[in-house]
Amino acid sequence: MAELIWIIVGLVIVMLLFAPKAEEKTKTQNLKNKNTTTKSKKNEPNKSANKILQKASSETIAYKHYLKQFEESEKNKKLPPVYAMVAGTRYKNDDTGAERQEIIRRTQIGETLMLIPDVLNPYDKDAIKVVRLNGEQIGFIGRELAIELKPRLMNRLRIDTRVSNIISNTGIWEVEIELVKYGRK
Repeated sequence: MAELIWIIVGLVIVMLLFAPKAEEKTKTQNLKNKNTTTKSKKNEPNKSANKILQKASSETIAYKHYLKQFEESEKNKKLPPVYAMVAGTRYKNDDTGAERQEIIRRTQIGETLMLIPDVLNPYDKDAIKVVRLNGEQIGFIGRELAIELKPRLMNRLRIDTRVSNIISNTGIWEVEIELVKYGRK
């Protein structure tokens, strides 16, 4: 039952993140069909600001939906942070084909991340995706740590995750994350 909930949560997050993009494409196509002239340069910053606000808004909505699945953190005690390296940063994402190295280049230190159990992963039943708020996957939690964290997530215990460092080793970008677990009082 818990696995079904995680699948549904993942789908809702994807829908929330990508629905505005489909709407933008429709607007762009409508503008092209009307053969409109380009607007003056002074309006371009407003367009950029609107896109940034729209992106931030969709990411905030997705994160709020993500947090709804957990018990209220006020009822739980905050545990000391744990630091770990994200696994699988060298590979492409199976679902989108996106290069994780390119995604990591756009990632910033301090950025909030989501942990999504990958219940359909054929290689590891305990796999947990590490995902940016915009839905882009940067990798997985390492296997040993995932064995500990997956039951916590499945039992609706929140784990706050953020990027603590981004390191380039021999041209390969690696990501260190800070995980703050919550435990029942």
